[in-house]
Amino acid sequence: MVQQVVDAIAIREARPEDAVALSRAIELINGQTEFLGERGVPVPWADAPEARIREMREKQTGVYFMALDGADIIGFLGAFPGWVQRTRGVIFIAHVGLLATFRGRRIGGRLFAAIESWASARGAHRLELRVAEINTRAQALYRSRGFVTDGRIADAAFRDGRFQADLWMGRVIAPTAGPRWDPVEVPARPRPRQIADLVVGPPRPADAAALQTFERTLLTNSPIHLKIAAEVADVAETRGVLTETLADPARFTRCAFVGSGDARHIVGHVTAWSYHGYRSERDAVFALNVLPQLSGCGIGRRLIAALEAWARAAGKRRLTTFTQAHNARGLRFAERAGFRLEVTSPDYAVIDGRVAAQVVFGKLLS
Repeated sequence: MVQQVVDAIAIREARPEDAVALSRAIELINGQTEFLGERGVPVPWADAPEARIREMREKQTGVYFMALDGADIIGFLGAFPGWVQRTRGVIFIAHVGLLATFRGRRIGGRLFAAIESWASARGAHRLELRVAEINTRAQALYRSRGFVTDGRIADAAFRDGRFQADLWMGRVIAPTAGPRWDPVEVPARPRPRQIADLVVGPPRPADAAALQTFERTLLTNSPIHLKIAAEVADVAETRGVLTETLADPARFTRCAFVGSGDARHIVGHVTAWSYHGYRSERDAVFALNVLPQLSGCGIGRRLIAALEAWARAAGKRRLTTFTQAHNARGLRFAERAGFRLEVTSPDYAVIDGRVAAQVVFGKLLS
């Protein structure tokens, strides 16, 4: 009897004309569990669902699979590849859900089979997801599909009236060939121990060109970054992002400036954001970088202090950041700043012909 029910369920990729019904189905399913988005909160793309699904299909920036009982959407799975070239082969399964009356019928396994086939057809090598530590039923499904636990994220989300941990799980679907990275140190260079005219403050839209120059300098021939210099946005786009970020109280950005007037330039940068709609709004995810020739001058410490002050004032529960496991200086900096290594994702990316693992660091603020 169960097998007949399962066979009646169709699994297919969502098309633009499905988008409105899909967003409604996701909201309905979210309301039946504490483990997905918050009840009554629309999906982030609910204001233009057809355009969102069309863009994902055309640009290959993501995919939704639907489980259909006749014409009714009774389940879904949404997944997204990395946003830079070196992480296109890492597919993050952002959310998956079924109507309560259809659980336990092996439909979830079929949704996972669909995303595995989609990922393999695009040359992906790794699948990842997050799951509530107490959601043992979902974990059993993921393990049956070959996922293993890569780490634990403390106080990851606020569910059922309390903060709960998440597990980070991954599955390598196509092992990456090549040598692994050994720890990389920033090359030793003569440098000042202090920079007299260093100023940390918010950038202005007029600083877009300086920020672009900073990022290109940082990424050129870098052995520790996933983004490459060719992927740095142009000045107009950088100015637009700065304008949007500075106007959003939920976002944070600061630069470390040296010099003044026409000689003013950027030597360090930190930016932070939160993922909305998945009960993790009190987790601020950030990226912090300093030009390597000025490492050890206290720039990173001043940027992290500014970030932490903002996060506490904004009521954030924790800070999260990512780096590569071979970034020896970055790992030491995170540990000295009070961060704890929570996740190690093997076979994450290939940088200059060598396979790199990614690590996640977290710090609880309260």
